[in-house]
Amino acid sequence: MMMKPIVSCLLRSVVIAIGMVPGLLAAAPDYVELHAADGKRSFAGRPVAVVSLEKEVVRIDRKEGGEQDCKLITFAEEDRAQLKRWMERVANDPQTVLNERLVAAETPAILCVGNSYSFRVPKVFEKIAKAEGRNVYVEQVTKGGWTLAQHAGSKETLAKIASRKWDVVVIQEQSLIPAFPPGQRDARMLPPLKLLVAEIERAGALPALYQTWGRRDGDRQNAAAFPNDTFATMNERLSACFKAIRHAVPTLTGVPVGDAWAARMKADKGAALYAKDGSHPSAQGNYLAAAVFYSALYNAPVKHAPGEIGDAAVLNRLAARLGCHQLPAYPLPEQEPPSAP
Repeated sequence: MMMKPIVSCLLRSVVIAIGMVPGLLAAAPDYVELHAADGKRSFAGRPVAVVSLEKEVVRIDRKEGGEQDCKLITFAEEDRAQLKRWMERVANDPQTVLNERLVAAETPAILCVGNSYSFRVPKVFEKIAKAEGRNVYVEQVTKGGWTLAQHAGSKETLAKIASRKWDVVVIQEQSLIPAFPPGQRDARMLPPLKLLVAEIERAGALPALYQTWGRRDGDRQNAAAFPNDTFATMNERLSACFKAIRHAVPTLTGVPVGDAWAARMKADKGAALYAKDGSHPSAQGNYLAAAVFYSALYNAPVKHAPGEIGDAAVLNRLAARLGCHQLPAYPLPEQEPPSAP
């Protein structure tokens, strides 16, 4: 089946190609049989990008023949409906919207709101972005030990959010609270988070949630609630919180630093990520966090590590694998399970 490629210069639309990062093609959907409108021809292919939602043009990767842009009208009715659903899901996904906004901005403005886990990460992120040839403006409101409740009640934080048109505001909760039991966690975290998200969106920015990591030896400060706690068990609670909070606040996108930390711990390389206190990040930990920031916010791998960081190439690949946005499956399930966007 031959489907005519559409001349890209006639489209004037930004191609949304989330997930198609070099070396990360496993993030694309599996190949399926796609059928022509006449019902007589078919080929193995998969959607990989939204070229124009308005004009109903999708980029198809043919198993034999490479990529081409196709109008939905050229497909059989059932395939056309499935492809349109997939395109709408990709184009309207909050992570897609964030990625496209940063890529399109000449000098995107990013604000980080958090505590000591965010002290150095914003500046390292800025260095990475500039080493990758991207202009970026970064500021932060970071106070040692602060919770989201303290930031939500802070005139300084709220004034900083309202002070200019930020593109993205990254929010970070105090490191223990997201690992509390769900009822206690949600009672302490959700009200201030929703208030901050409302302020961020009122200022015209997009909100993102920074997923932190488990402490090296688990939560020792709350040993009565979590006896025999470890990094793995604490990090599992943090990961569950990250998913639950993003489901409760659907406009949030995510920066899964904790997942990258878990991968290094599983590979028995995690000790180098911690400062001596077993909680805060070392120089390597700050770098890994910033690399995940870059991959999650720009949907791109880090290729040029600024400065001398041990295992930088390995950390960059890990950050890209976990930070870059994945394409949804095709075809989409008829009824998708509730999950974070």
